[in-house]
Amino acid sequence: ALARIAAAFGAEVCLIAGGGRVPATAAHIQRVEVMTAMQMRDACLEHAAAVDVFIATAAVSDFRFADVQQDKMKRGDTAALSVKLLANPDVVAAVAAMSERPQTVVAFAAESQHHLAYAQKKLEKKKVDAVVVNDVSNMGTDIAGGWWLTNEGHQELIAASKWAWAKQIVQSTMEL
Repeated sequence: ALARIAAAFGAEVCLIAGGGRVPATAAHIQRVEVMTAMQMRDACLEHAAAVDVFIATAAVSDFRFADVQQDKMKRGDTAALSVKLLANPDVVAAVAAMSERPQTVVAFAAESQHHLAYAQKKLEKKKVDAVVVNDVSNMGTDIAGGWWLTNEGHQELIAASKWAWAKQIVQSTMEL
């Protein structure tokens, strides 16, 4: 929805996304498919260097398997198995830290409690320009609501359809 709304406002959009979603078919939207967190980071760093605004709508998984098996692992006589996980890169923080970063970097924060306090920490730690805060209870619904947070303060993003909410976010980004 954000990609299509931004394109409707006249933006040339590069949508970097994992598989499994309906592809963006609107004019002015270039879609880059990725499958892993490392591919997501690499694609974002490559394309962010040439954009004015970078909006990171969702984080990749916090962790990934240290060892990836290409074939099915047979149980055999194994009664237990340990799995080693590695931290995935923080994509939006990496983009915000680029020496030639986009003019505006926006992160998202899905929270279940202390919404604004947690988002304020994210704003400071990741050195982004704004954070869109939404409640995890919105996940899987057609309605979204939350807050737009910058160093200057916050404002409520009125609960609305995902399309109307996306329009509020794009308009807030344009005002930065």
